[in-house]
Amino acid sequence: MTARLNESLYGIRIIQAYSGQEQEKERFRETTSAHFQQALRRERMRRITSPLNEVVGVLVIAAILFVAGGKVVTGEWISPQDFVRFLVMLFGLLTPVVGLGKVHNSLKVAEGAAERVFKILDEESTINDPENPVSISEFSNELRVDHVGLKYSKDRDPALSDISLSISPGDRLFLVGRSGSGKSSLLNMLPRFYDPSEGNILLDGHDLRDLDINSLRNLYGIVTQEIFLFHDTVAANIAYNNTKVTREDVIEAAKAAHAHEFILELPKGYDTQLGDLGERLSGGQRQRISIARALVKRSARSLLLDETDVSPSISDVAEENPVHTG
Repeated sequence: MTARLNESLYGIRIIQAYSGQEQEKERFRETTSAHFQQALRRERMRRITSPLNEVVGVLVIAAILFVAGGKVVTGEWISPQDFVRFLVMLFGLLTPVVGLGKVHNSLKVAEGAAERVFKILDEESTINDPENPVSISEFSNELRVDHVGLKYSKDRDPALSDISLSISPGDRLFLVGRSGSGKSSLLNMLPRFYDPSEGNILLDGHDLRDLDINSLRNLYGIVTQEIFLFHDTVAANIAYNNTKVTREDVIEAAKAAHAHEFILELPKGYDTQLGDLGERLSGGQRQRISIARALVKRSARSLLLDETDVSPSISDVAEENPVHTG
């Protein structure tokens, strides 16, 4: 239900643009109704458990009194005093037994709530470091894609098939093709977001699967197709996870990305909070911040720009610094 609500709020402009308010109301009503039915069943079980435990306890005591009472009075079993003590202890035991029933109900509710979380936690990553990873700190010779193919799953057609190319430091490679032709798929294999289903990708003679993942990804400044910004300041987003970057470095990168001008117009400039996913900025402005974040990464030796508007100034920065665009 929360996921449905979040989707409706996040896509409110599309919903309004296509007059889909009534449809979304109905979808949310169906989801809420399903949640209500589940909650009702859970509450029924919780309400039934306590009186059921009480009834069972009373029946047990009644059975003991019926069977043992007469024999205790006649002295066939234990003495009446010991029998009274036994009954007191038995009544004392009923309370924690009933409590265990309530704990069981709570555990079942928690189990249902955590089922999706555990499903994600139990997923094993397919992209891992090898046993003895090779650390790499620069790109100095060649990035070679050797007869690479990629399938996202066995029941889907290949996203890429028999792709070969070679990139040297300083090269600029532009991948052009129709939507869905695999441009982003190829780009995402370079920092090992995916591994090739066939073929190899070699960086300075090393297969990417033999490299330390963090050292490999530190070689790239990446601007993804879907821009993601953190709920933080402009400066913090540009200098993300880069403690050695100064404010001057941030401003220089913003200027190269053509972001400096509109940043200064924000209420607190570089210290302005951008809100969730950068909601205070337009789509083009978010992309500029993302480009600045890629440019300010000092360890980067290549720029990976996925469907990004690259201005001449960005290309100039790439030539002046040890950063190569691809």
